[in-house]
Amino acid sequence: MNRNGPLRFRTSLIAVILASLALNAPAREVPNPLPRPDTKAADTTKPIKIFILAGQSNMLEMGTIHANDPGTTEDFFPNAEPTAGEQKKCVNAAVYKGAWSPDTDYDKATPEVTGLVEMGEPRMMRVKRRSREIPMVPFPDLSQQDGHTTVVRGYISVPRTGAYKFQPGLEENRLGVFNMTTVEGKEVYRRDPGQDAAKSSTIDLEAGKRYAFKTIYFEKPYPEFTIPMVSMPGTLETMAASDPRYAYLKDDKGEWIKRNDVFFLDVQPMVNPNKGKGNFLQVPTKPGGGGIGLELAFGSVMGTCFDEPVLLIRSACGNRGLWYDFRPPSRGEWEKDKDGKYTWQGAEYRYITEGVAWTLENLKDVLPGYKGQGYELAGFVWFQGHKDTLNAEAAAEYEQNLVALIKDLRKDLGKPKLPVMIGTVGFNGDKMSGNTLVVHAAQMAVGDARKHPEFAGTVKTVDTRPFWRSVEQSPGDEGHHYNRNAETYMLVGDALARGMIELLEKQK
Repeated sequence: MNRNGPLRFRTSLIAVILASLALNAPAREVPNPLPRPDTKAADTTKPIKIFILAGQSNMLEMGTIHANDPGTTEDFFPNAEPTAGEQKKCVNAAVYKGAWSPDTDYDKATPEVTGLVEMGEPRMMRVKRRSREIPMVPFPDLSQQDGHTTVVRGYISVPRTGAYKFQPGLEENRLGVFNMTTVEGKEVYRRDPGQDAAKSSTIDLEAGKRYAFKTIYFEKPYPEFTIPMVSMPGTLETMAASDPRYAYLKDDKGEWIKRNDVFFLDVQPMVNPNKGKGNFLQVPTKPGGGGIGLELAFGSVMGTCFDEPVLLIRSACGNRGLWYDFRPPSRGEWEKDKDGKYTWQGAEYRYITEGVAWTLENLKDVLPGYKGQGYELAGFVWFQGHKDTLNAEAAAEYEQNLVALIKDLRKDLGKPKLPVMIGTVGFNGDKMSGNTLVVHAAQMAVGDARKHPEFAGTVKTVDTRPFWRSVEQSPGDEGHHYNRNAETYMLVGDALARGMIELLEKQK
């Protein structure tokens, strides 16, 4: 690639004709909330709309879909209030004479033996670079003998507020789950002997509060006891179930909807070394979770607003800075090694232009159903900044570098007025400080027509600070990844998409 020369993209005659007809089209209104996508295929007589998404790790799939919380393993206590010397993870056990009977009031009966037992899952310790289980405080020997009933009483405290499901015992096809468990007197789990499946219900618990629970074992007791959260805040699953703004993501059967009008392709060679393996937009359904990025909300808006096919081309990779990895060519000659080859400086910039060029030259192989109707490079989306906050010099020159990035990409992509949407850094919301605040101010400035009149009507910045969510509201504790909060990524993607529609309307 000639880094100083424009890429020679070909646009079909039909694309030019249809683009001119669009000048007289009525203004587009973006519904809020979005409707479910219809089943109609995109109009393949119209040129495809292409949007380029670029940035670092937060442009990737960092929003959590499903909570991967197997349950609380440490927050069991023998007492309602903290006491000196209390044994965490332990509860009170009592063994009564006689097999379990529904007619016996075990709260009034006299036990034959009592003591503390450890509940949850075994703790681990490191011994010579290996993990080893720490033996748990066992149940009394008498509890393992036939003709006896064991009851445990204690208190449970969960780390975060939400809905929980109690799972006392082992897997349902093994011993140890035949029991009845109550929390604050409410039955939350029951499986009688001979019953194939347990009856269980969720219960709302407040973080840090101790709740009294009781488990009556109908057979021999087992210490395994998990309490998974079923409504982890900030996961897409929880949002789709509780927030009508995201109901459009699922069908009537509760399955994630796969769009047939928006196609998504990664071109960053380290993220997707095998170009051409894209997919129609959908929440990943692979077992074990996965994640979502801005593309889900952004593409959903575009698929709603346009009848023609939409193609999202993403070039993003974690730990990449604008001042070095994305450094635009007009900011100085890129470094070369002793063999005359370019170093990592500017590599991400080259990946964008080369990836877009390759995609456009291979549309018939990349985009299912492409019929040669042409395309329109419709917009560029930038969501980056964390790496530049780690260096004062990089933060100080961020505005200059971002201005150069926009101008250079427009030149190399052959689109001098290419609409550009910028998502600011939003870490810590209104408590942002230091170099992060410097980068944020630079991003806001580039989208301000008073400071950069050359970008008036073609560049817009979205302040993402209002979309920040705390650790308590999120499934993770990774501030530089917005605590893995899916709501943050959906809100940012939606705002950038709606801003892009405004820019496209102005260009009409």
